[in-house]
Amino acid sequence: MNAELEGRITRAINDGKYIQATRIFLMPIDVADARDVYKWVGDPDVTRFMNYSTYTSVSDVADWIKRDGHKSFGIFLKECGQLIGGGDARKNRSGDIELGYNLAKAYWGKGYCTEAAKAIIAYNVAQGTTDFVCKHAQDNVRSSRVIQKCGFVYVKDGSYTSFDGLRTFVDKEYALHIKRFEMDVDGEWFCKIIRGDKTVELRLNDEKRRGISVGDFVILNNLDGSALLRKCVVRVTQLHYFSDFNGLYASLDMSKCGYGADKKASPDDMLKYYSAERQAQYGVVGIQFELLAVM
Repeated sequence: MNAELEGRITRAINDGKYIQATRIFLMPIDVADARDVYKWVGDPDVTRFMNYSTYTSVSDVADWIKRDGHKSFGIFLKECGQLIGGGDARKNRSGDIELGYNLAKAYWGKGYCTEAAKAIIAYNVAQGTTDFVCKHAQDNVRSSRVIQKCGFVYVKDGSYTSFDGLRTFVDKEYALHIKRFEMDVDGEWFCKIIRGDKTVELRLNDEKRRGISVGDFVILNNLDGSALLRKCVVRVTQLHYFSDFNGLYASLDMSKCGYGADKKASPDDMLKYYSAERQAQYGVVGIQFELLAVM
């Protein structure tokens, strides 16, 4: 990754416009990206179901980026910094937040679009959005798979017309409602979460946690004020309930709770957060999750 791209990433982080996922990161598209963006917006296979016409020149793409494209997130490969697609979630004409995405054909079928879509949703949930819509042309099977993997629920059939008015598509329309929670995490544990070394968060099962269900989103705020990445968003995949941390530590795989080979797992570690009396009063919970985005 070159110094120019690293500088863009730093600026995007400082502007609150950076999203990191497992294999990709997202940040605003720039005019300098026009040639790479043309690889998908100039490909009729990619634009077949889009409401915009296939672009015929890089300069036209650069003009679009100047006008509006800079509001979209580019999808970049973490391993090399290659731009492979774009997406965003914006208000549509009905006032709903609509998810959209494009991916260069060379990267189809690898799960990048689903990963990016989940990250964009998570980013917007962290900003306070809880309701999304999405749609795809009925013949666009690939987009249908992405939408369903993101948890959208089918609402109705409909239609949309291209911007130039020349093409109309019968579509399927979907909605997604997210229930969100927010918690603070010590910097050490936050780093383990974003590295993938911790996939279970240990908490007191008090009134705040009792509202959490599988499928809900949790925003985890990094308490290390000096860190560049300050929050992450996870989706709850399983909940493990116990009367106290003694039972939890005896039952769960501690490597998933952030304990590596260099650190012995002891339920006494949780006493600095929750007293034995509070554990007895409320019980405890292990919140198992899927990491969606870091920002």
